[in-house]
Amino acid sequence: QLKISAQSKDQLDGLVDDAIVVMRNLRQLAPLQENNFGIERSDDLLQRIGNITGTLTIAGFVIGLITILGSSIALLNIMLVSVTERTKEIGIRKALGAKRKSITLQFFTETLLIAQMGAVTGIVLGISLGFLIAKAVKFQFTIPWGVIAIAIIIAVVVSVISGLYPAMKASKLDPVEALRYE
Repeated sequence: QLKISAQSKDQLDGLVDDAIVVMRNLRQLAPLQENNFGIERSDDLLQRIGNITGTLTIAGFVIGLITILGSSIALLNIMLVSVTERTKEIGIRKALGAKRKSITLQFFTETLLIAQMGAVTGIVLGISLGFLIAKAVKFQFTIPWGVIAIAIIIAVVVSVISGLYPAMKASKLDPVEALRYE
């Protein structure tokens, strides 16, 4: 086994050629014989790590999409249940003169708040877990601000998609029917 370290990447190819010559001499290989040894370069290792990281990124993206879909459905159901449970309250508000816009805004705002609280909780847990893992394996921890911004944007999009239908449903309730609801 022969280990060589290069000062710069430019020197690497020349040093690999020198190592091949040394190994061929040590193994007494004739000029036309093939090498009966292998060469491992650190940049090959970096490329393999990059391929693995790319695969993990794709897997994480797919898992994230499935999670977002599930959370969208869950948030939609929560808000539909909220509208159903508060039908009488909506009827009272409409009977007292509340406009469709104010009821829509109320339920839509609630959806936004629930989604953002979920995003903040996820961000805090993610940063905490990442910090603990980095400490355990003695890596330097950096806060991924770009990912945090994307998470907040996704939470807003999910809340808009999940919140519009229940908010519109609540605002379209007939006050008389809503007051009779049990």
